[in-house]
Amino acid sequence: MNKGFTEKEAKRLIGKSFETRAPFSGVPLRTRGTVTEALNSQDHWNVMIEWVLPGKPVKGWYSKQELQNYMHLIAPPA
Repeated sequence: MNKGFTEKEAKRLIGKSFETRAPFSGVPLRTRGTVTEALNSQDHWNVMIEWVLPGKPVKGWYSKQELQNYMHLIAPPA
């Protein structure tokens, strides 16, 4: 059984910002990005993050495990 996102979990992350805790998948350490989409991947859901990098934004699909291991949620400004 896959321990990925449920549909509800993935869709709830849309609009949330994350920061990398380690270089990962070509994205440098401490890069920030925002979840823009959720995708049904048969037995679980993934989220797309658009990273803020110099030049053109970079987008990638990530699993729940990848978010937990390589990123952390950025609290919105108070």
